[in-house]
Amino acid sequence: MYKLKAALLLLLSITLSNAFAQDKVRVDSLTRVLKTAKSDTVKAKAYYNLMMEYVDADSALAIKYANQGMALAAKSHADKVLGNIQNNLGAFYNFRGERRISDSLINLALNIRLRIKDSLGAAYSLMNLGHNNYDQNNYAAALRYYTQAARIREKIHDKKGLAGSYIWIGNVYYEGIVNYPRALEYHGKALAIYKEINDELGQSYAYSNMANVYMEQKDYNRSLKYNLLSLKLKLKLNNVRGIGVLYNNIGNMYFYSGKADKALPYYYKSLKIRESQDDKVGVATSYVNIANVYLGRNDLPKAEDLLLKAIKVAKEINFKAALRDGYLSLFTIYNRKKDYPKAIEYFKLHTDYKDSTMNEASAKQIAEIQTKYETEKKEERINLLNKQTQIQQLKIDKRNTTIFIICCIFIVIVAFGYLFYNRYRLKQAAILQAEVMKQQDMATKGIIAAEENERRRIAGDLHDGVGQLLSATRMNLDTLLERLKLSDTENRELADKTMAMVDESCKEVRTIAHQMMPNVLLKLGLTSALRDFVNKIDSHRLKIILDVSGLQNRLDSSVEIVLYRVVQETVNNVIKHAKASLLDIQLQMEGHEVSVTIEDNGRGFDTTDREKFEGIGLKNIITRVEYLKGTVDISSSPGKGTLVAILIPLN
Repeated sequence: MYKLKAALLLLLSITLSNAFAQDKVRVDSLTRVLKTAKSDTVKAKAYYNLMMEYVDADSALAIKYANQGMALAAKSHADKVLGNIQNNLGAFYNFRGERRISDSLINLALNIRLRIKDSLGAAYSLMNLGHNNYDQNNYAAALRYYTQAARIREKIHDKKGLAGSYIWIGNVYYEGIVNYPRALEYHGKALAIYKEINDELGQSYAYSNMANVYMEQKDYNRSLKYNLLSLKLKLKLNNVRGIGVLYNNIGNMYFYSGKADKALPYYYKSLKIRESQDDKVGVATSYVNIANVYLGRNDLPKAEDLLLKAIKVAKEINFKAALRDGYLSLFTIYNRKKDYPKAIEYFKLHTDYKDSTMNEASAKQIAEIQTKYETEKKEERINLLNKQTQIQQLKIDKRNTTIFIICCIFIVIVAFGYLFYNRYRLKQAAILQAEVMKQQDMATKGIIAAEENERRRIAGDLHDGVGQLLSATRMNLDTLLERLKLSDTENRELADKTMAMVDESCKEVRTIAHQMMPNVLLKLGLTSALRDFVNKIDSHRLKIILDVSGLQNRLDSSVEIVLYRVVQETVNNVIKHAKASLLDIQLQMEGHEVSVTIEDNGRGFDTTDREKFEGIGLKNIITRVEYLKGTVDISSSPGKGTLVAILIPLN
């Protein structure tokens, strides 16, 4: 009986198998295209389609076609085709478990799709990156990618895709973060969209996911309700493999609620379907589930027979979860039979397949069994011996065994004591580290606050002090020139230049004072300040598109100041270094977080060059964002522009 993750991976495999089914007629047609087509782009598309046809049937040939397609697409600058090949080949490598290659290919596809403004394709790539991280239990990264994909899909009105993103966000909250209310919220959002677009298959997935969450909460009535709703749709759509999964889920619900007798018929229905579909993962799972029902009835021969079948199938496909749980159930059977050597053997096999090392309770349990076994052997020897001397010797042996056990217990106690002490020491170190981080955070906050206060003071001094002084100087100089009434042309030109220099100085002082602490930011807020800042930049030199949404109300002043400085610094970097003609700034508030994306079409830079990375002020941007507990993602390469993505929580 396995949690949602195994079912989700199974669903992915089903999707890939359906997507990669081979069509001989189509293969022949694509082969003819390769022989007759003159355009490299057309050939690249043909290689891409051949890759998709052979992924399931012949993976080596599929990879060969993919490489040939990528070479031709790159040669002919067919960016969209190249992105499609890289994205789907990356998904295939993830399905094979080769995560590093998969991540590399999908990131290449994402960069291409962002560059050519293929929003739909970019969303698919982000979802694939989310799947890769989800499979590796990197739930925070998975959630970030799924959320970014959802925003894009919402923006381009891709309702079906948005519902899919919500499903996976809900899965992260269920499986990784273990926040069941949030999981139900997102599955509910997905269900509402699927109903709106009349997607019954999508509705069935949403229902079954909600059923799993309710089962984890031990709300078995609701779990049954949503499983039955999902089953009704699967039966209507004749989704045979999905029906098998749902029968298994309903059986799990009854089993966990203490109604094993009701679970058994559903487990058998699921097994029958899975055997007909040659679904070995499902067959092994069903065998283990049915065996556990018979184990609960203490029908040990029946349970053992089913478990041995499950282990045989699981070994064929290296299904570690079934092996782990099957061996654990066999351990229970032989422990009940008091066949302790076999019990110990199966328990050791079980621990070999566990995700983590054996815990303290398991160690104690196996030690007790070993002790029982040794003690019973000694007692049998005592019963078989008739002579007093032999009995006495056995008593001595028993006493020695007792002493040995006591010594072992003492060693275990000492070991536990050391573990507890080490845990305490690590906890204290963690507390100290947290305090250091807190002090660093306070220091950073103090530095930024002091910097802003100093900016404000300098801006005030420039405006009220130097600015007023220059204004007075200009007025006095103007009065002096009127009195002198210079008639000499050379002197008049010198006087006019002097007046112009004073005017320019006044203007420069006002500009510097505004940049140090713009009044618009203090009085009207971030949105107005950014528009004012953008409007002052020469549009002939750099066209800037500013898009702000969700910021009808003002944010906390510290957040507004940091965001303004970050945008200001980034724009200045683009003007100084990027040689760009177009800059796109998007500022969006959704829920309890603010996201900022700044993208230019300039010359870009190598993000691995740390000296250049720090030299253009990006380190200062990262420091300011981290002060607000936010994140900064910078995507750039020479000749391909730069994308800066910032996400700041508001809680």
